[in-house]
Amino acid sequence: MKWTLGLALSGLAIAGAILVKPALAAGLVGVAVVAVAAVVHPDRYRRGYGALLAVVLVGYAMLGRGFAYVGVEPLYIGEMALGLGLVALLASDRGLGRTLRSPIVGLLLAYMTWGAWRTIPYLGTHGVGALRDAVLWGYTAFAVIVAALLLAGEGWRRVPEGYRRWLPWLLVWLPFGYLASTIWIERLPRMPGTDVTIPLLKPGDVAVHLAGAGAFLLLGLWDLRDRRRAWLEWVLWGLWALTFVAAATKNRGGMVAVVVALGLVMVLRPSWRWFKIGMAGATLLAVLVAADVRVDIPGERDISARQLARNAVSVVGDETGSESLQGTADWRRRWWGDIVDYTVFGPYFWSGKGFGINLANADGYQVDWMDESLRSPHNGHLTVLARAGVPGFVLWILLHGFFGVSLLLAHFRARREGREGWARIDLWILAYWTAFMVNATFDVFLEGPMGGIWFWSLMGGGIAALEIQRRLPHAAEARA
Repeated sequence: MKWTLGLALSGLAIAGAILVKPALAAGLVGVAVVAVAAVVHPDRYRRGYGALLAVVLVGYAMLGRGFAYVGVEPLYIGEMALGLGLVALLASDRGLGRTLRSPIVGLLLAYMTWGAWRTIPYLGTHGVGALRDAVLWGYTAFAVIVAALLLAGEGWRRVPEGYRRWLPWLLVWLPFGYLASTIWIERLPRMPGTDVTIPLLKPGDVAVHLAGAGAFLLLGLWDLRDRRRAWLEWVLWGLWALTFVAAATKNRGGMVAVVVALGLVMVLRPSWRWFKIGMAGATLLAVLVAADVRVDIPGERDISARQLARNAVSVVGDETGSESLQGTADWRRRWWGDIVDYTVFGPYFWSGKGFGINLANADGYQVDWMDESLRSPHNGHLTVLARAGVPGFVLWILLHGFFGVSLLLAHFRARREGREGWARIDLWILAYWTAFMVNATFDVFLEGPMGGIWFWSLMGGGIAALEIQRRLPHAAEARA
């Protein structure tokens, strides 16, 4: 019955698209063909979609915003992945049933429902703008999709193994990809029909993935099969450090995200090894400061160890020595304060301003009135408060608080019961998720596909990991 209804709705969508936009209709026909394939071969379809989603995540991490424009408006790669993922969800009965039993998913669905209620009334007024803003709750579907796929079979074991294989390529690419996006942006190719270069990496996005990679390395999850090549890990750490300096000098939120995420790992799993890595990093930083190594970028902050130090000082105090750093901080604080005033203490307590309105325009903080490109404050958590009101914000806090605490408790339980592999996986996911949450506090991050799809997919992996561990016999020897 569900497949019959789904195919009928697909047929109506294709018919409408043919009249409006033939290119979009072609894409929808492709989706319909894939849906038929999912009916005939559900197991193969799930595996194929898992591989596709992995490619999408790699593309976002390594190419950034440029990759997000793959496709035909309004059916870009993120929307295609979401649509195909919903089909995969229908083909994952067993995994979906196990996923829905998770209390975290219950909170997630409650948040989605509230977000939909605060979006639907504005579709007629704001149209595409409402749908664009709605990804802040709409992309949560990726968490359910990923969890269901991983719980439908034995796919979970491929996640850490796949990440282990990808990690060296990520760390080799990021220094060049990020510097190209910053220094040589005028020479990079553009996506057809846009001014968006490929790659186009934001420093905050890069920093979050550095946090995930660093946690993976610190926890020993990237173990070499041949210990005689242990030097390779130090090469990766060197590339990691260079990329961190480049990204952290341009983005304080990303810098804080890395420090908090790796600090969490070091506190929960103290080791002499961390001290050696920290000393090597401090030595490298001291050399860069002493040599005053810098990359000058006209009209922007330079990339240098000294700028990194100024950013660090600006996080913990107001005396930054830089008018641009202090001005940015003051602008953010004023806007965030206004949001709290008109929601927690004002007329938008219950409803928020909804998904669709341009908050920068409505609140008087637009930085470019020509194209009105800024829509939300540089804080994803306060964006939820502004758009969904206090009830939506409470659901947001409950959802993420429950998820984070669940991973922390699972980590301690796995250590107590001798499941060292699971203990490391739990802490890796927790640290990676923490980096996303911290960076979202300083940037428009989860509101776009580069951050949002990655974030909710990571949470889906965490939900699956928690459900798998919950079904393991207590005090039994098991390996993740």
